[in-house]
Amino acid sequence: MTSKNKQPVITLRGFKNLERASIDSTCFEATVVVDDKKFCLASDDGWGGETHYEAFDGYRNKLYGRIFEVAKRFNPNVVEKYDDKPKTDTVPWDDFEEWHAQQMIDGVVTGQEVFDHYVGEAISNELYKVDLKKAMSRRVVWLDRGDSCIYQTKSVKAATRNRWIPQVEEREAGRGKDIVILNNLPIDEAVTLYRNSAS
Repeated sequence: MTSKNKQPVITLRGFKNLERASIDSTCFEATVVVDDKKFCLASDDGWGGETHYEAFDGYRNKLYGRIFEVAKRFNPNVVEKYDDKPKTDTVPWDDFEEWHAQQMIDGVVTGQEVFDHYVGEAISNELYKVDLKKAMSRRVVWLDRGDSCIYQTKSVKAATRNRWIPQVEEREAGRGKDIVILNNLPIDEAVTLYRNSAS
């Protein structure tokens, strides 16, 4: 597989979540990064509309062509316009999330829909990161591999939390538990475990 055909990696930099302004959607602004390169600016006013993308150079038409190219690397079946999609799709509402995720991989969907989906995944990741960092600032947070649940201590000062980390490890090992302390991990690795346990 050539590097050109590999699935791109979409992340966000400078993520600013304006939680109080989030009414029907996440109010945010951030830089979208594709394969470690700045790609465009993204924002949402929090009122439930679409995510707005802005090119760094101001050439919006070129940006949508570039979005389509990125989307094709995720899903070779993407089309450019909504009118090019089949009109006979049925949506199974009982397992919509799973169906939607599969559509982004191999369904006949627009490039914009695919790009929005993966930017949305990056936004979710940033929101999980904010929550986890907040929890870990005053608590010991751990994953029990046995039941895939997240546990945490009560909120204490950071110095006390640091003293508690080895005590939690020892106590849980004494109970026969296989745990991983999220405070001890790099933040991206901790967020992955935290997010997976929530799904």
